[in-house]
Amino acid sequence: MTGVRLGMAPGEVEVIDARVRSAVDRMLSVASTVESVADRSVDPVGWLLGPGSIVIAPFSIASAHFAAAGTRAAASAAGELIARLVGEVQSQRDVSAPSRSFLTSMTASMWAGLLGIAAGGSSSRPAEAWRQVSAVWARLAPVQRAAIVQDFPERIAGLDGVPIVARVEANRVLAARRLADGVSSSAEREFLVSVVRGDTQLMLYEPEHERIIEVVGAVDRPPEHIVTYVPGTGAELADLYDGSTQRVARSLIDGEHAPDLVTLVYLDGPWITWVGERSNTAASFLSDRGAAVAHLSEVVAADPDWSGAKQHIVSHSAGTTVAAYAEVHGARYQTFTSLAGSWLPSEWSAREGSRYLYLQYGIDAIDALALVSSTPFESSVFERTFLVPDDLSSDPAANHSLVASGTDEVKGAIVAHISK
Repeated sequence: MTGVRLGMAPGEVEVIDARVRSAVDRMLSVASTVESVADRSVDPVGWLLGPGSIVIAPFSIASAHFAAAGTRAAASAAGELIARLVGEVQSQRDVSAPSRSFLTSMTASMWAGLLGIAAGGSSSRPAEAWRQVSAVWARLAPVQRAAIVQDFPERIAGLDGVPIVARVEANRVLAARRLADGVSSSAEREFLVSVVRGDTQLMLYEPEHERIIEVVGAVDRPPEHIVTYVPGTGAELADLYDGSTQRVARSLIDGEHAPDLVTLVYLDGPWITWVGERSNTAASFLSDRGAAVAHLSEVVAADPDWSGAKQHIVSHSAGTTVAAYAEVHGARYQTFTSLAGSWLPSEWSAREGSRYLYLQYGIDAIDALALVSSTPFESSVFERTFLVPDDLSSDPAANHSLVASGTDEVKGAIVAHISK
């Protein structure tokens, strides 16, 4: 194993260690049971009675002892392997310790720019502090960046100004730590396991504040397109745990001829509700969410790995109002796709050079909103496409959910729109 870079976080190894050791204990218990049954079956007569009056032949007893010995050998090998794995990870951390001398050599201003700002929490950071973070990160050597990801993941996993690829890795390290500490929800546990495996990628995850941005698509190379997906009313963490909110995003990367893109599934903070101060009619709240989405666009545009990508936005239902407010707050997207979108702010207007598409299935429950508000359904700015549901008898509420379920028709329309 010497000379192999494992790329595993200590917390991840601890989880594997516990599982393997538990399996070893069970294997040894099975071996003991098999040996005990065989020993109790010994009798001077050639044919023996086992538990439950089962007839056991002498050769079967020998086979049982042989099986038990094999089980013990397998358990011993598994225990040795996990011990070597733990030791190798620790030795690699020890070997890399000299490279961490930068922790004492970094200037006070560098730490203030990178970790000091992070310690203040997102709500207390100056509006442009992330640019200082970006400047500090650019001055670090690769080995320094890697060490910070491993040693201070909680500081940078959600820190704007740190490249998205580094944040994804920091969130993977944090997911392993959360699993090692224990989580109360089985749904969250399965979600975090997928993060540790690399099947799910996060650039932000603060469940205690209902904050999450999932990255769907390959992050190991600069993408040609970046899509921000803004869900509609009622979206919550549980919907990302079970994958329902990501259906549109995942559909865009499925298939042999999928475009080169990544999608940022956005649910940063307590989301839109049906009633109350966060309702889908609360203009002030929706405007604030739009400003945050516009900020994300700015951060992505400044990312050294992703700065050359074309940005697009796709939104469902009330997410369209948020997306429109993002444009009001300065965001610029090559394309804006509304899936059965809600109302458009009075201060919104189409961006010059941007292209707008509206999609819905059959008669949608959102259509009635056009009687009292400006919506993409009746706006001449949006190219409108009406899709036919498989079930022509489906009700308007079902159609409203169908358009955000990742169907081939919606995928094809979005891909054609962004690829023009």
